[in-house]
Amino acid sequence: LVLILAGLGTLFFLPPIRLENVAREIAASAIYFQNILLYLQESDYLSQDLAESPFKHYWSLSIEEQFYIFWPLLLGLVFIVVKKAAAYPRTTMIWTTGAVLAVSLICSVWVTPQDSAGAYFLPHTRFWELAAGGMLALLFPALPANSRWYAPFSWLGVAAVLFAAFAFDETTRFPGYAALLPVAGALILLTTGRDPGSWTASGLLSVAPARYLGDISYSLYLWHWPLITFYLAWEGTSPNWLAGLGVIAVSVLLSDLTKRLVEDPLRVSP
Repeated sequence: LVLILAGLGTLFFLPPIRLENVAREIAASAIYFQNILLYLQESDYLSQDLAESPFKHYWSLSIEEQFYIFWPLLLGLVFIVVKKAAAYPRTTMIWTTGAVLAVSLICSVWVTPQDSAGAYFLPHTRFWELAAGGMLALLFPALPANSRWYAPFSWLGVAAVLFAAFAFDETTRFPGYAALLPVAGALILLTTGRDPGSWTASGLLSVAPARYLGDISYSLYLWHWPLITFYLAWEGTSPNWLAGLGVIAVSVLLSDLTKRLVEDPLRVSP
């Protein structure tokens, strides 16, 4: 739905010379190939003119879906090849997850200085970030339900994510070693979130407004970027604080409607 409506929006907001490339990006996004397309175009996502395409943000969804295809196939192959895998399924999955994490992280660190676009967009340098979450899920039952360390560590996780968000810029060699910081911060928040006490960051993230933003986050991710690019194309300049608040408000409104009218009914339909 967002691809269709944003595609129609390009007819009004973007110049005709860009429409051919936009059509390719819509098709690539629909089949989760956007990251490969951007790499083939040798696009620099971090420094390109923001108004060029409303669909560049689909690159991360493409990597996510590619992981979801690769992961069960790899696990299935391991269980077929390793004779004792069925007898120790949890151990097998931990070792397999650890292997993917290690190999992908090494690739990320190795490729980033040599091919920044490839390291940024291609899946083999990004899978470790998803595998890290998978490893935490596998180890989660063995972690303590609560700990006196959860409160201070939860804020350390927040600090790691915020530092990466505001301190990293186009000069940061990313992903590579730099990606370890936000990934570690996210893992810490997930770990400490099992004890959402009032003094933990998870307690703050458990308040109603934060939960609401979490509920609409997928739709919000889809909607926010097209609206920003359309504004930039229309005005020719970055939004001031008032216009920025307007873009945020429209993004939240569309995300809320999309979640309630499309996402939820499809998820719970028989």
